This record gives sequence, C-alpha cells and structure tokens, in this order.
Amino acid sequence: MRANSALNVAQNLTQTAGNSLGGFLYRFSGAGGMFLMNGISYLFSGFLSLFLKVRNPPENKKAGSEPLSFWKDLKSGIGYTAKFTGLKDLILMAFILNFFASGSFLLLQPLFLSTPGFGIQRYGIAAGAISAGNLMGMLFTSVFRIPSGKQMTLFLAAAAATRS
Repeated sequence: MRANSALNVAQNLTQTAGNSLGGFLYRFSGAGGMFLMNGISYLFSGFLSLFLKVRNPPENKKAGSEPLSFWKDLKSGIGYTAKFTGLKDLILMAFILNFFASGSFLLLQPLFLSTPGFGIQRYGIAAGAISAGNLMGMLFTSVFRIPSGKQMTLFLAAAAATRS
C-alpha cells in the first residue's frame, strides 16, 4: 500500500500542476492554442522516442520453465488476488469510488461554465485542488502507518469530511 501511494503521489503531482496550468493556458491561448501546443508536444515526444534504446528482457533462468504468456500471467494474477479477501475488497472499493468520482468530476466542467463568475480558468484551479487533495491523502498513506483497528474509523471520518 505504501509503494502504491508513493507512485500515486507522482501521478497526482503532475495532475495538480497540469490541471491548474491548463486552466490558465486556456484563458490566455484558447482551445486552438492548447490544441496546437498539445500537437507540438506530441510530435516532440515522438521525435525523442526515436532515441530510446530497448533491451531484450532477461530470459527465464529456471531450468525447464517457459516464459509466461500474457493470458497465463493474467490468470495467475487473478487467482492470486482471489485468495485475499482484503485485496478483493480494496479493488471493489476503488472501482466504486472511481466510478462515482469520475462521473462527479465530469459534471464539474459544465457547472463551472454555466455559473456566472466561474469559467474554465477556475475549473482548472478546482481540478488542481482536487488533485492536490488526492496528493495529500497519498502522502499521508505512504508516510504514516495506520493501525488496522483504526483504518475504518479514519476512512469514515474522511468520507464525512468530504461530504460536508
């Protein structure tokens, strides 16, 4: 869980900066300017990928064993996950939260565009603030170890705090 949180910290840092900067860029360059910048950055990254060197993966060192195919590896991973009730619950909770969070986040943009005094720039700032909140949660989770008896209490307290 701590390693996953550390990985998500990096993702949320880029989302926080990107969403906030995106709102300001839209304000100053408009949609056309943003599409132009996106296209240029895409071409630039494609050009840089020409210089990547890809090494062959190391062969499986066990005598007599063959490398796993994608489907065998997937089946093995699902079987491993099915053995752990806590992991299954975590995946189910993440699925449910992401399903509703994505829908709610999608509805924010029309709300900001139709509310006088808001607009796309403030939407970008709000999206950045949401990512910053996610980042703080990931940092908290990766730094502090929460005793198993208090995890549900902390989860419910966080859910109540976001509700109000």
